Amino acid sequence: MKLNKESIKELRNCLEEELENYKGKEHIKLNIDSELLRNILLEDIDIGGYFVIPFNLVKKLDLTDFSFDGIDIVRKDFTGSKGVVINPQTVLDKDMDFTCLNNTTIEGSFDDVDIDGTDFTGSKGAVINPQTISQKNLHGTILDDVTIEGSFDGVCIESTNFTGSKGAIIDPQTIYKKNMKGTVLSDVTFDGSFDGVDISGIDFTGSKGAVIDPQTIYKKNMKGTVLSDVTFDGSFDGVDIRWANFKGSKGAVIDPQAIYDKDMNKTVLTDTTIEGTFDGVDIRGTNFTGSKGAVINPQEIYDKDMSFTKLTDTTIDGSFDVVYIRGTDFTGSKGAVINLQKIYDRIAIGTIFTDATVEGTVENVKIDEEGLKQIQQILEKEEEKVKKLKKEIRKSFKNS
Repeated sequence: MKLNKESIKELRNCLEEELENYKGKEHIKLNIDSELLRNILLEDIDIGGYFVIPFNLVKKLDLTDFSFDGIDIVRKDFTGSKGVVINPQTVLDKDMDFTCLNNTTIEGSFDDVDIDGTDFTGSKGAVINPQTISQKNLHGTILDDVTIEGSFDGVCIESTNFTGSKGAIIDPQTIYKKNMKGTVLSDVTFDGSFDGVDISGIDFTGSKGAVIDPQTIYKKNMKGTVLSDVTFDGSFDGVDIRWANFKGSKGAVIDPQAIYDKDMNKTVLTDTTIEGTFDGVDIRGTNFTGSKGAVINPQEIYDKDMSFTKLTDTTIDGSFDVVYIRGTDFTGSKGAVINLQKIYDRIAIGTIFTDATVEGTVENVKIDEEGLKQIQQILEKEEEKVKKLKKEIRKSFKNS
């Protein structure tokens, strides 16, 4: 059915108005010719199909049997759509950059197709050969629900998310520029070393086969890296571990004196073994839960500052005089004796005193209600212990 431009415009305005007002949950199936529907929804069909009606309204339609051949789908979000079938070979310019393919079915190959930043979560049928995609570029692509068939030799995988994908086997030595920065590697199997590879900001959780010598990675930098499921084979001397998370890793033995800049700022040290002192080491925001061997003298740490540090599984050997403990969590630590009148600026806001011994009054101390409650509980337990010991002493004399 062919109509003139004015008639098409009139129908388009009618459809857009109805879609805007429609609040139902069922998708609308239009009983009109498919070619006419294309003319209503799109403009410039001769040079390429661009949706005229806002795409969030288009998704209210049942798009079964609607062809996306020659249509611009860049940055379109198909979440909540129905009946969408896409052939990557026939979309406009073979360009699917930053498209969200949830609720779509893929029929066709990705040869020479742009999928930079594409999100495949919730799609069906996507099979990708990294060797044949446009420019071998998977930068920022989310590969959930994708089957991988092919190698990653020369492929850009920076910031790629492999969670939920199948078949990904990666040799870090052969990827583009040895750059894995910001990559999420769940469901990946590794076949090769990480020598010279940039692993900063990577998440290894759920991957298999990663064995890393920290001495040989790119610039000795694992800043912000999540290291679950990694096995370490080498020292951390000179390695930047700031903001790194070791929970779930194996074999990490760390000398705080030897790491880069003596800086453990916001590092999670779960599943590590500590061999060495913390003299001059920055431990602000560090989480020691699940680590072994950490003995800390608060007088010797960097700037006498352990603000927001979680000290579970540490042993404290030294006083907190003029030490900054705002937001510090003493739960599960041993040996901490705190005189509130001597801490830095008398600030204990957000501090968790559980498992610490508290001395001194709270007079002029900046402390929150929860902290006061914890201190009261500590003092009550202390008082109860003293009462029991007094009874034992008196009992000893009575039995003599």
